[in-house]
Amino acid sequence: MLRCTKAAGLAWRMVVTLPPPSSGLDDEDFKPLTREQAHQWRRVHPQVSPISVLYGQGWVVMLVAALVWVISGRVLWAAEFAYGAVSVWVPTALMLWALLRGRRSSVGAQAALAGFFFWEGVKLVLALAMMAATPFWFASPTWLALMAGVMVALKAHWLVAWRLSVRMGRNNVQ
Repeated sequence: MLRCTKAAGLAWRMVVTLPPPSSGLDDEDFKPLTREQAHQWRRVHPQVSPISVLYGQGWVVMLVAALVWVISGRVLWAAEFAYGAVSVWVPTALMLWALLRGRRSSVGAQAALAGFFFWEGVKLVLALAMMAATPFWFASPTWLALMAGVMVALKAHWLVAWRLSVRMGRNNVQ
C-alpha cells in the first residue's frame, strides 16, 4: 500500500507498506523428491556440459567467419571478425578450465564464489588486453568486423546451450 502524507511545510512523505513476504508455499507443504522422482526430473531436465557449449561456440564463430569471408570477399574482414571472437573465446576457455579444475577440490561455497569472481576478473582483463592488442595484429583494423566477432561470440554460447538442452531433452524424454 502506498500512502502519501504532508510533512512539515511543503515536503511530502511517501510511506510504502508491503505485505509480509510469502512464497505461497508453507514449510509443511514441502515434500522432498523420492529417488525415482529425482531420477525422472534429471532425465527430463538434462545438464548441458559447459565444454560442449564452448566447442559449439567455437564452431558457430568459425561458421560465421567463413560466411563473412564468402559474403564480403575480404579475407581481412573475416580475420578481424575471427580475432574479435577469439578475444572472447580464449578468456572464456581459460575461465572454464580454471573453474572445472577447481571443482574437484572440496572448498566451501564462499571460496568457490570468490574463485568464480577472480576468474571472471581475469577473463575480463584478458579480453580487454586482447582487444587493446588489435592494432598490433592488424595495421588498420576494421572495428565493425572486430566488434561483430565479439558480439557473435558473446551471443553464440546462449544459442548453443539452448540448442544442446533442447536436443538432449528430446533424446531423453522418449
